[in-house]
Amino acid sequence: MTDDRSPAFHSLPAEKVAELLSSDPARGLTAEEAAARLAADGPNRLKEQAKTPPWRIFVSQFQDFMIYVLVVAVIISAIEGQVPEAIAILAILLLNGVLGFVQEYRAEQSLEALKELSAPTATVVRDGVETEVAAETLVSGDIVLLEAGDRIPADARLLEAAALRVVESALTGESAPVRKDCVALADEHAALGDRRNMVFAGTSVAVGRGRAVVTSTGQSTEMGRIAELLAETAEG
Repeated sequence: MTDDRSPAFHSLPAEKVAELLSSDPARGLTAEEAAARLAADGPNRLKEQAKTPPWRIFVSQFQDFMIYVLVVAVIISAIEGQVPEAIAILAILLLNGVLGFVQEYRAEQSLEALKELSAPTATVVRDGVETEVAAETLVSGDIVLLEAGDRIPADARLLEAAALRVVESALTGESAPVRKDCVALADEHAALGDRRNMVFAGTSVAVGRGRAVVTSTGQSTEMGRIAELLAETAEG
């Protein structure tokens, strides 16, 4: 896991990124170092959010002081015989509730869909040996190996890329596979879709092979940031 003070890895040479992350591009981390980082940073997964039943999401749309005021206005209008006005206010209340429900429900469903994009396993190099591990155990500095069909398990800076193309539609909306390389970018503020030397959690390898050093895991990945925004929307 990394924080907002992390350098712009896409603008640095690959070997410099590995150095900053105290990782050996050839041998990877030692098992002991990987275990220590996992204990310090936590597992490589998105934060769990309590699921809210649809009926509760709908009811929550009306739990607001201004809503209560409008309900009182509806009752008063009805008592005074101003039925059209009462119906109009009631219709506005219901429409507002339905729109709010749809927005929050879709956000919660999107959050669940993001979790489905997580890779179950990853191939890493530790102690100089290629091994398959649970993706949740990945840490910053891990050297991951990528090939066609793989889901990318974490955000990472490419060290090697051979005819590598990645599907990033889940992040950028770009449907066509994006060509990747290892060249450092001059622009520290390059848009996500322009960071051709980076790969991101939740995306997948269309063709080719790659070797990369993990820069961010879990909630600190780009996918994690999207999940945070969706969670805020789902909570209203």
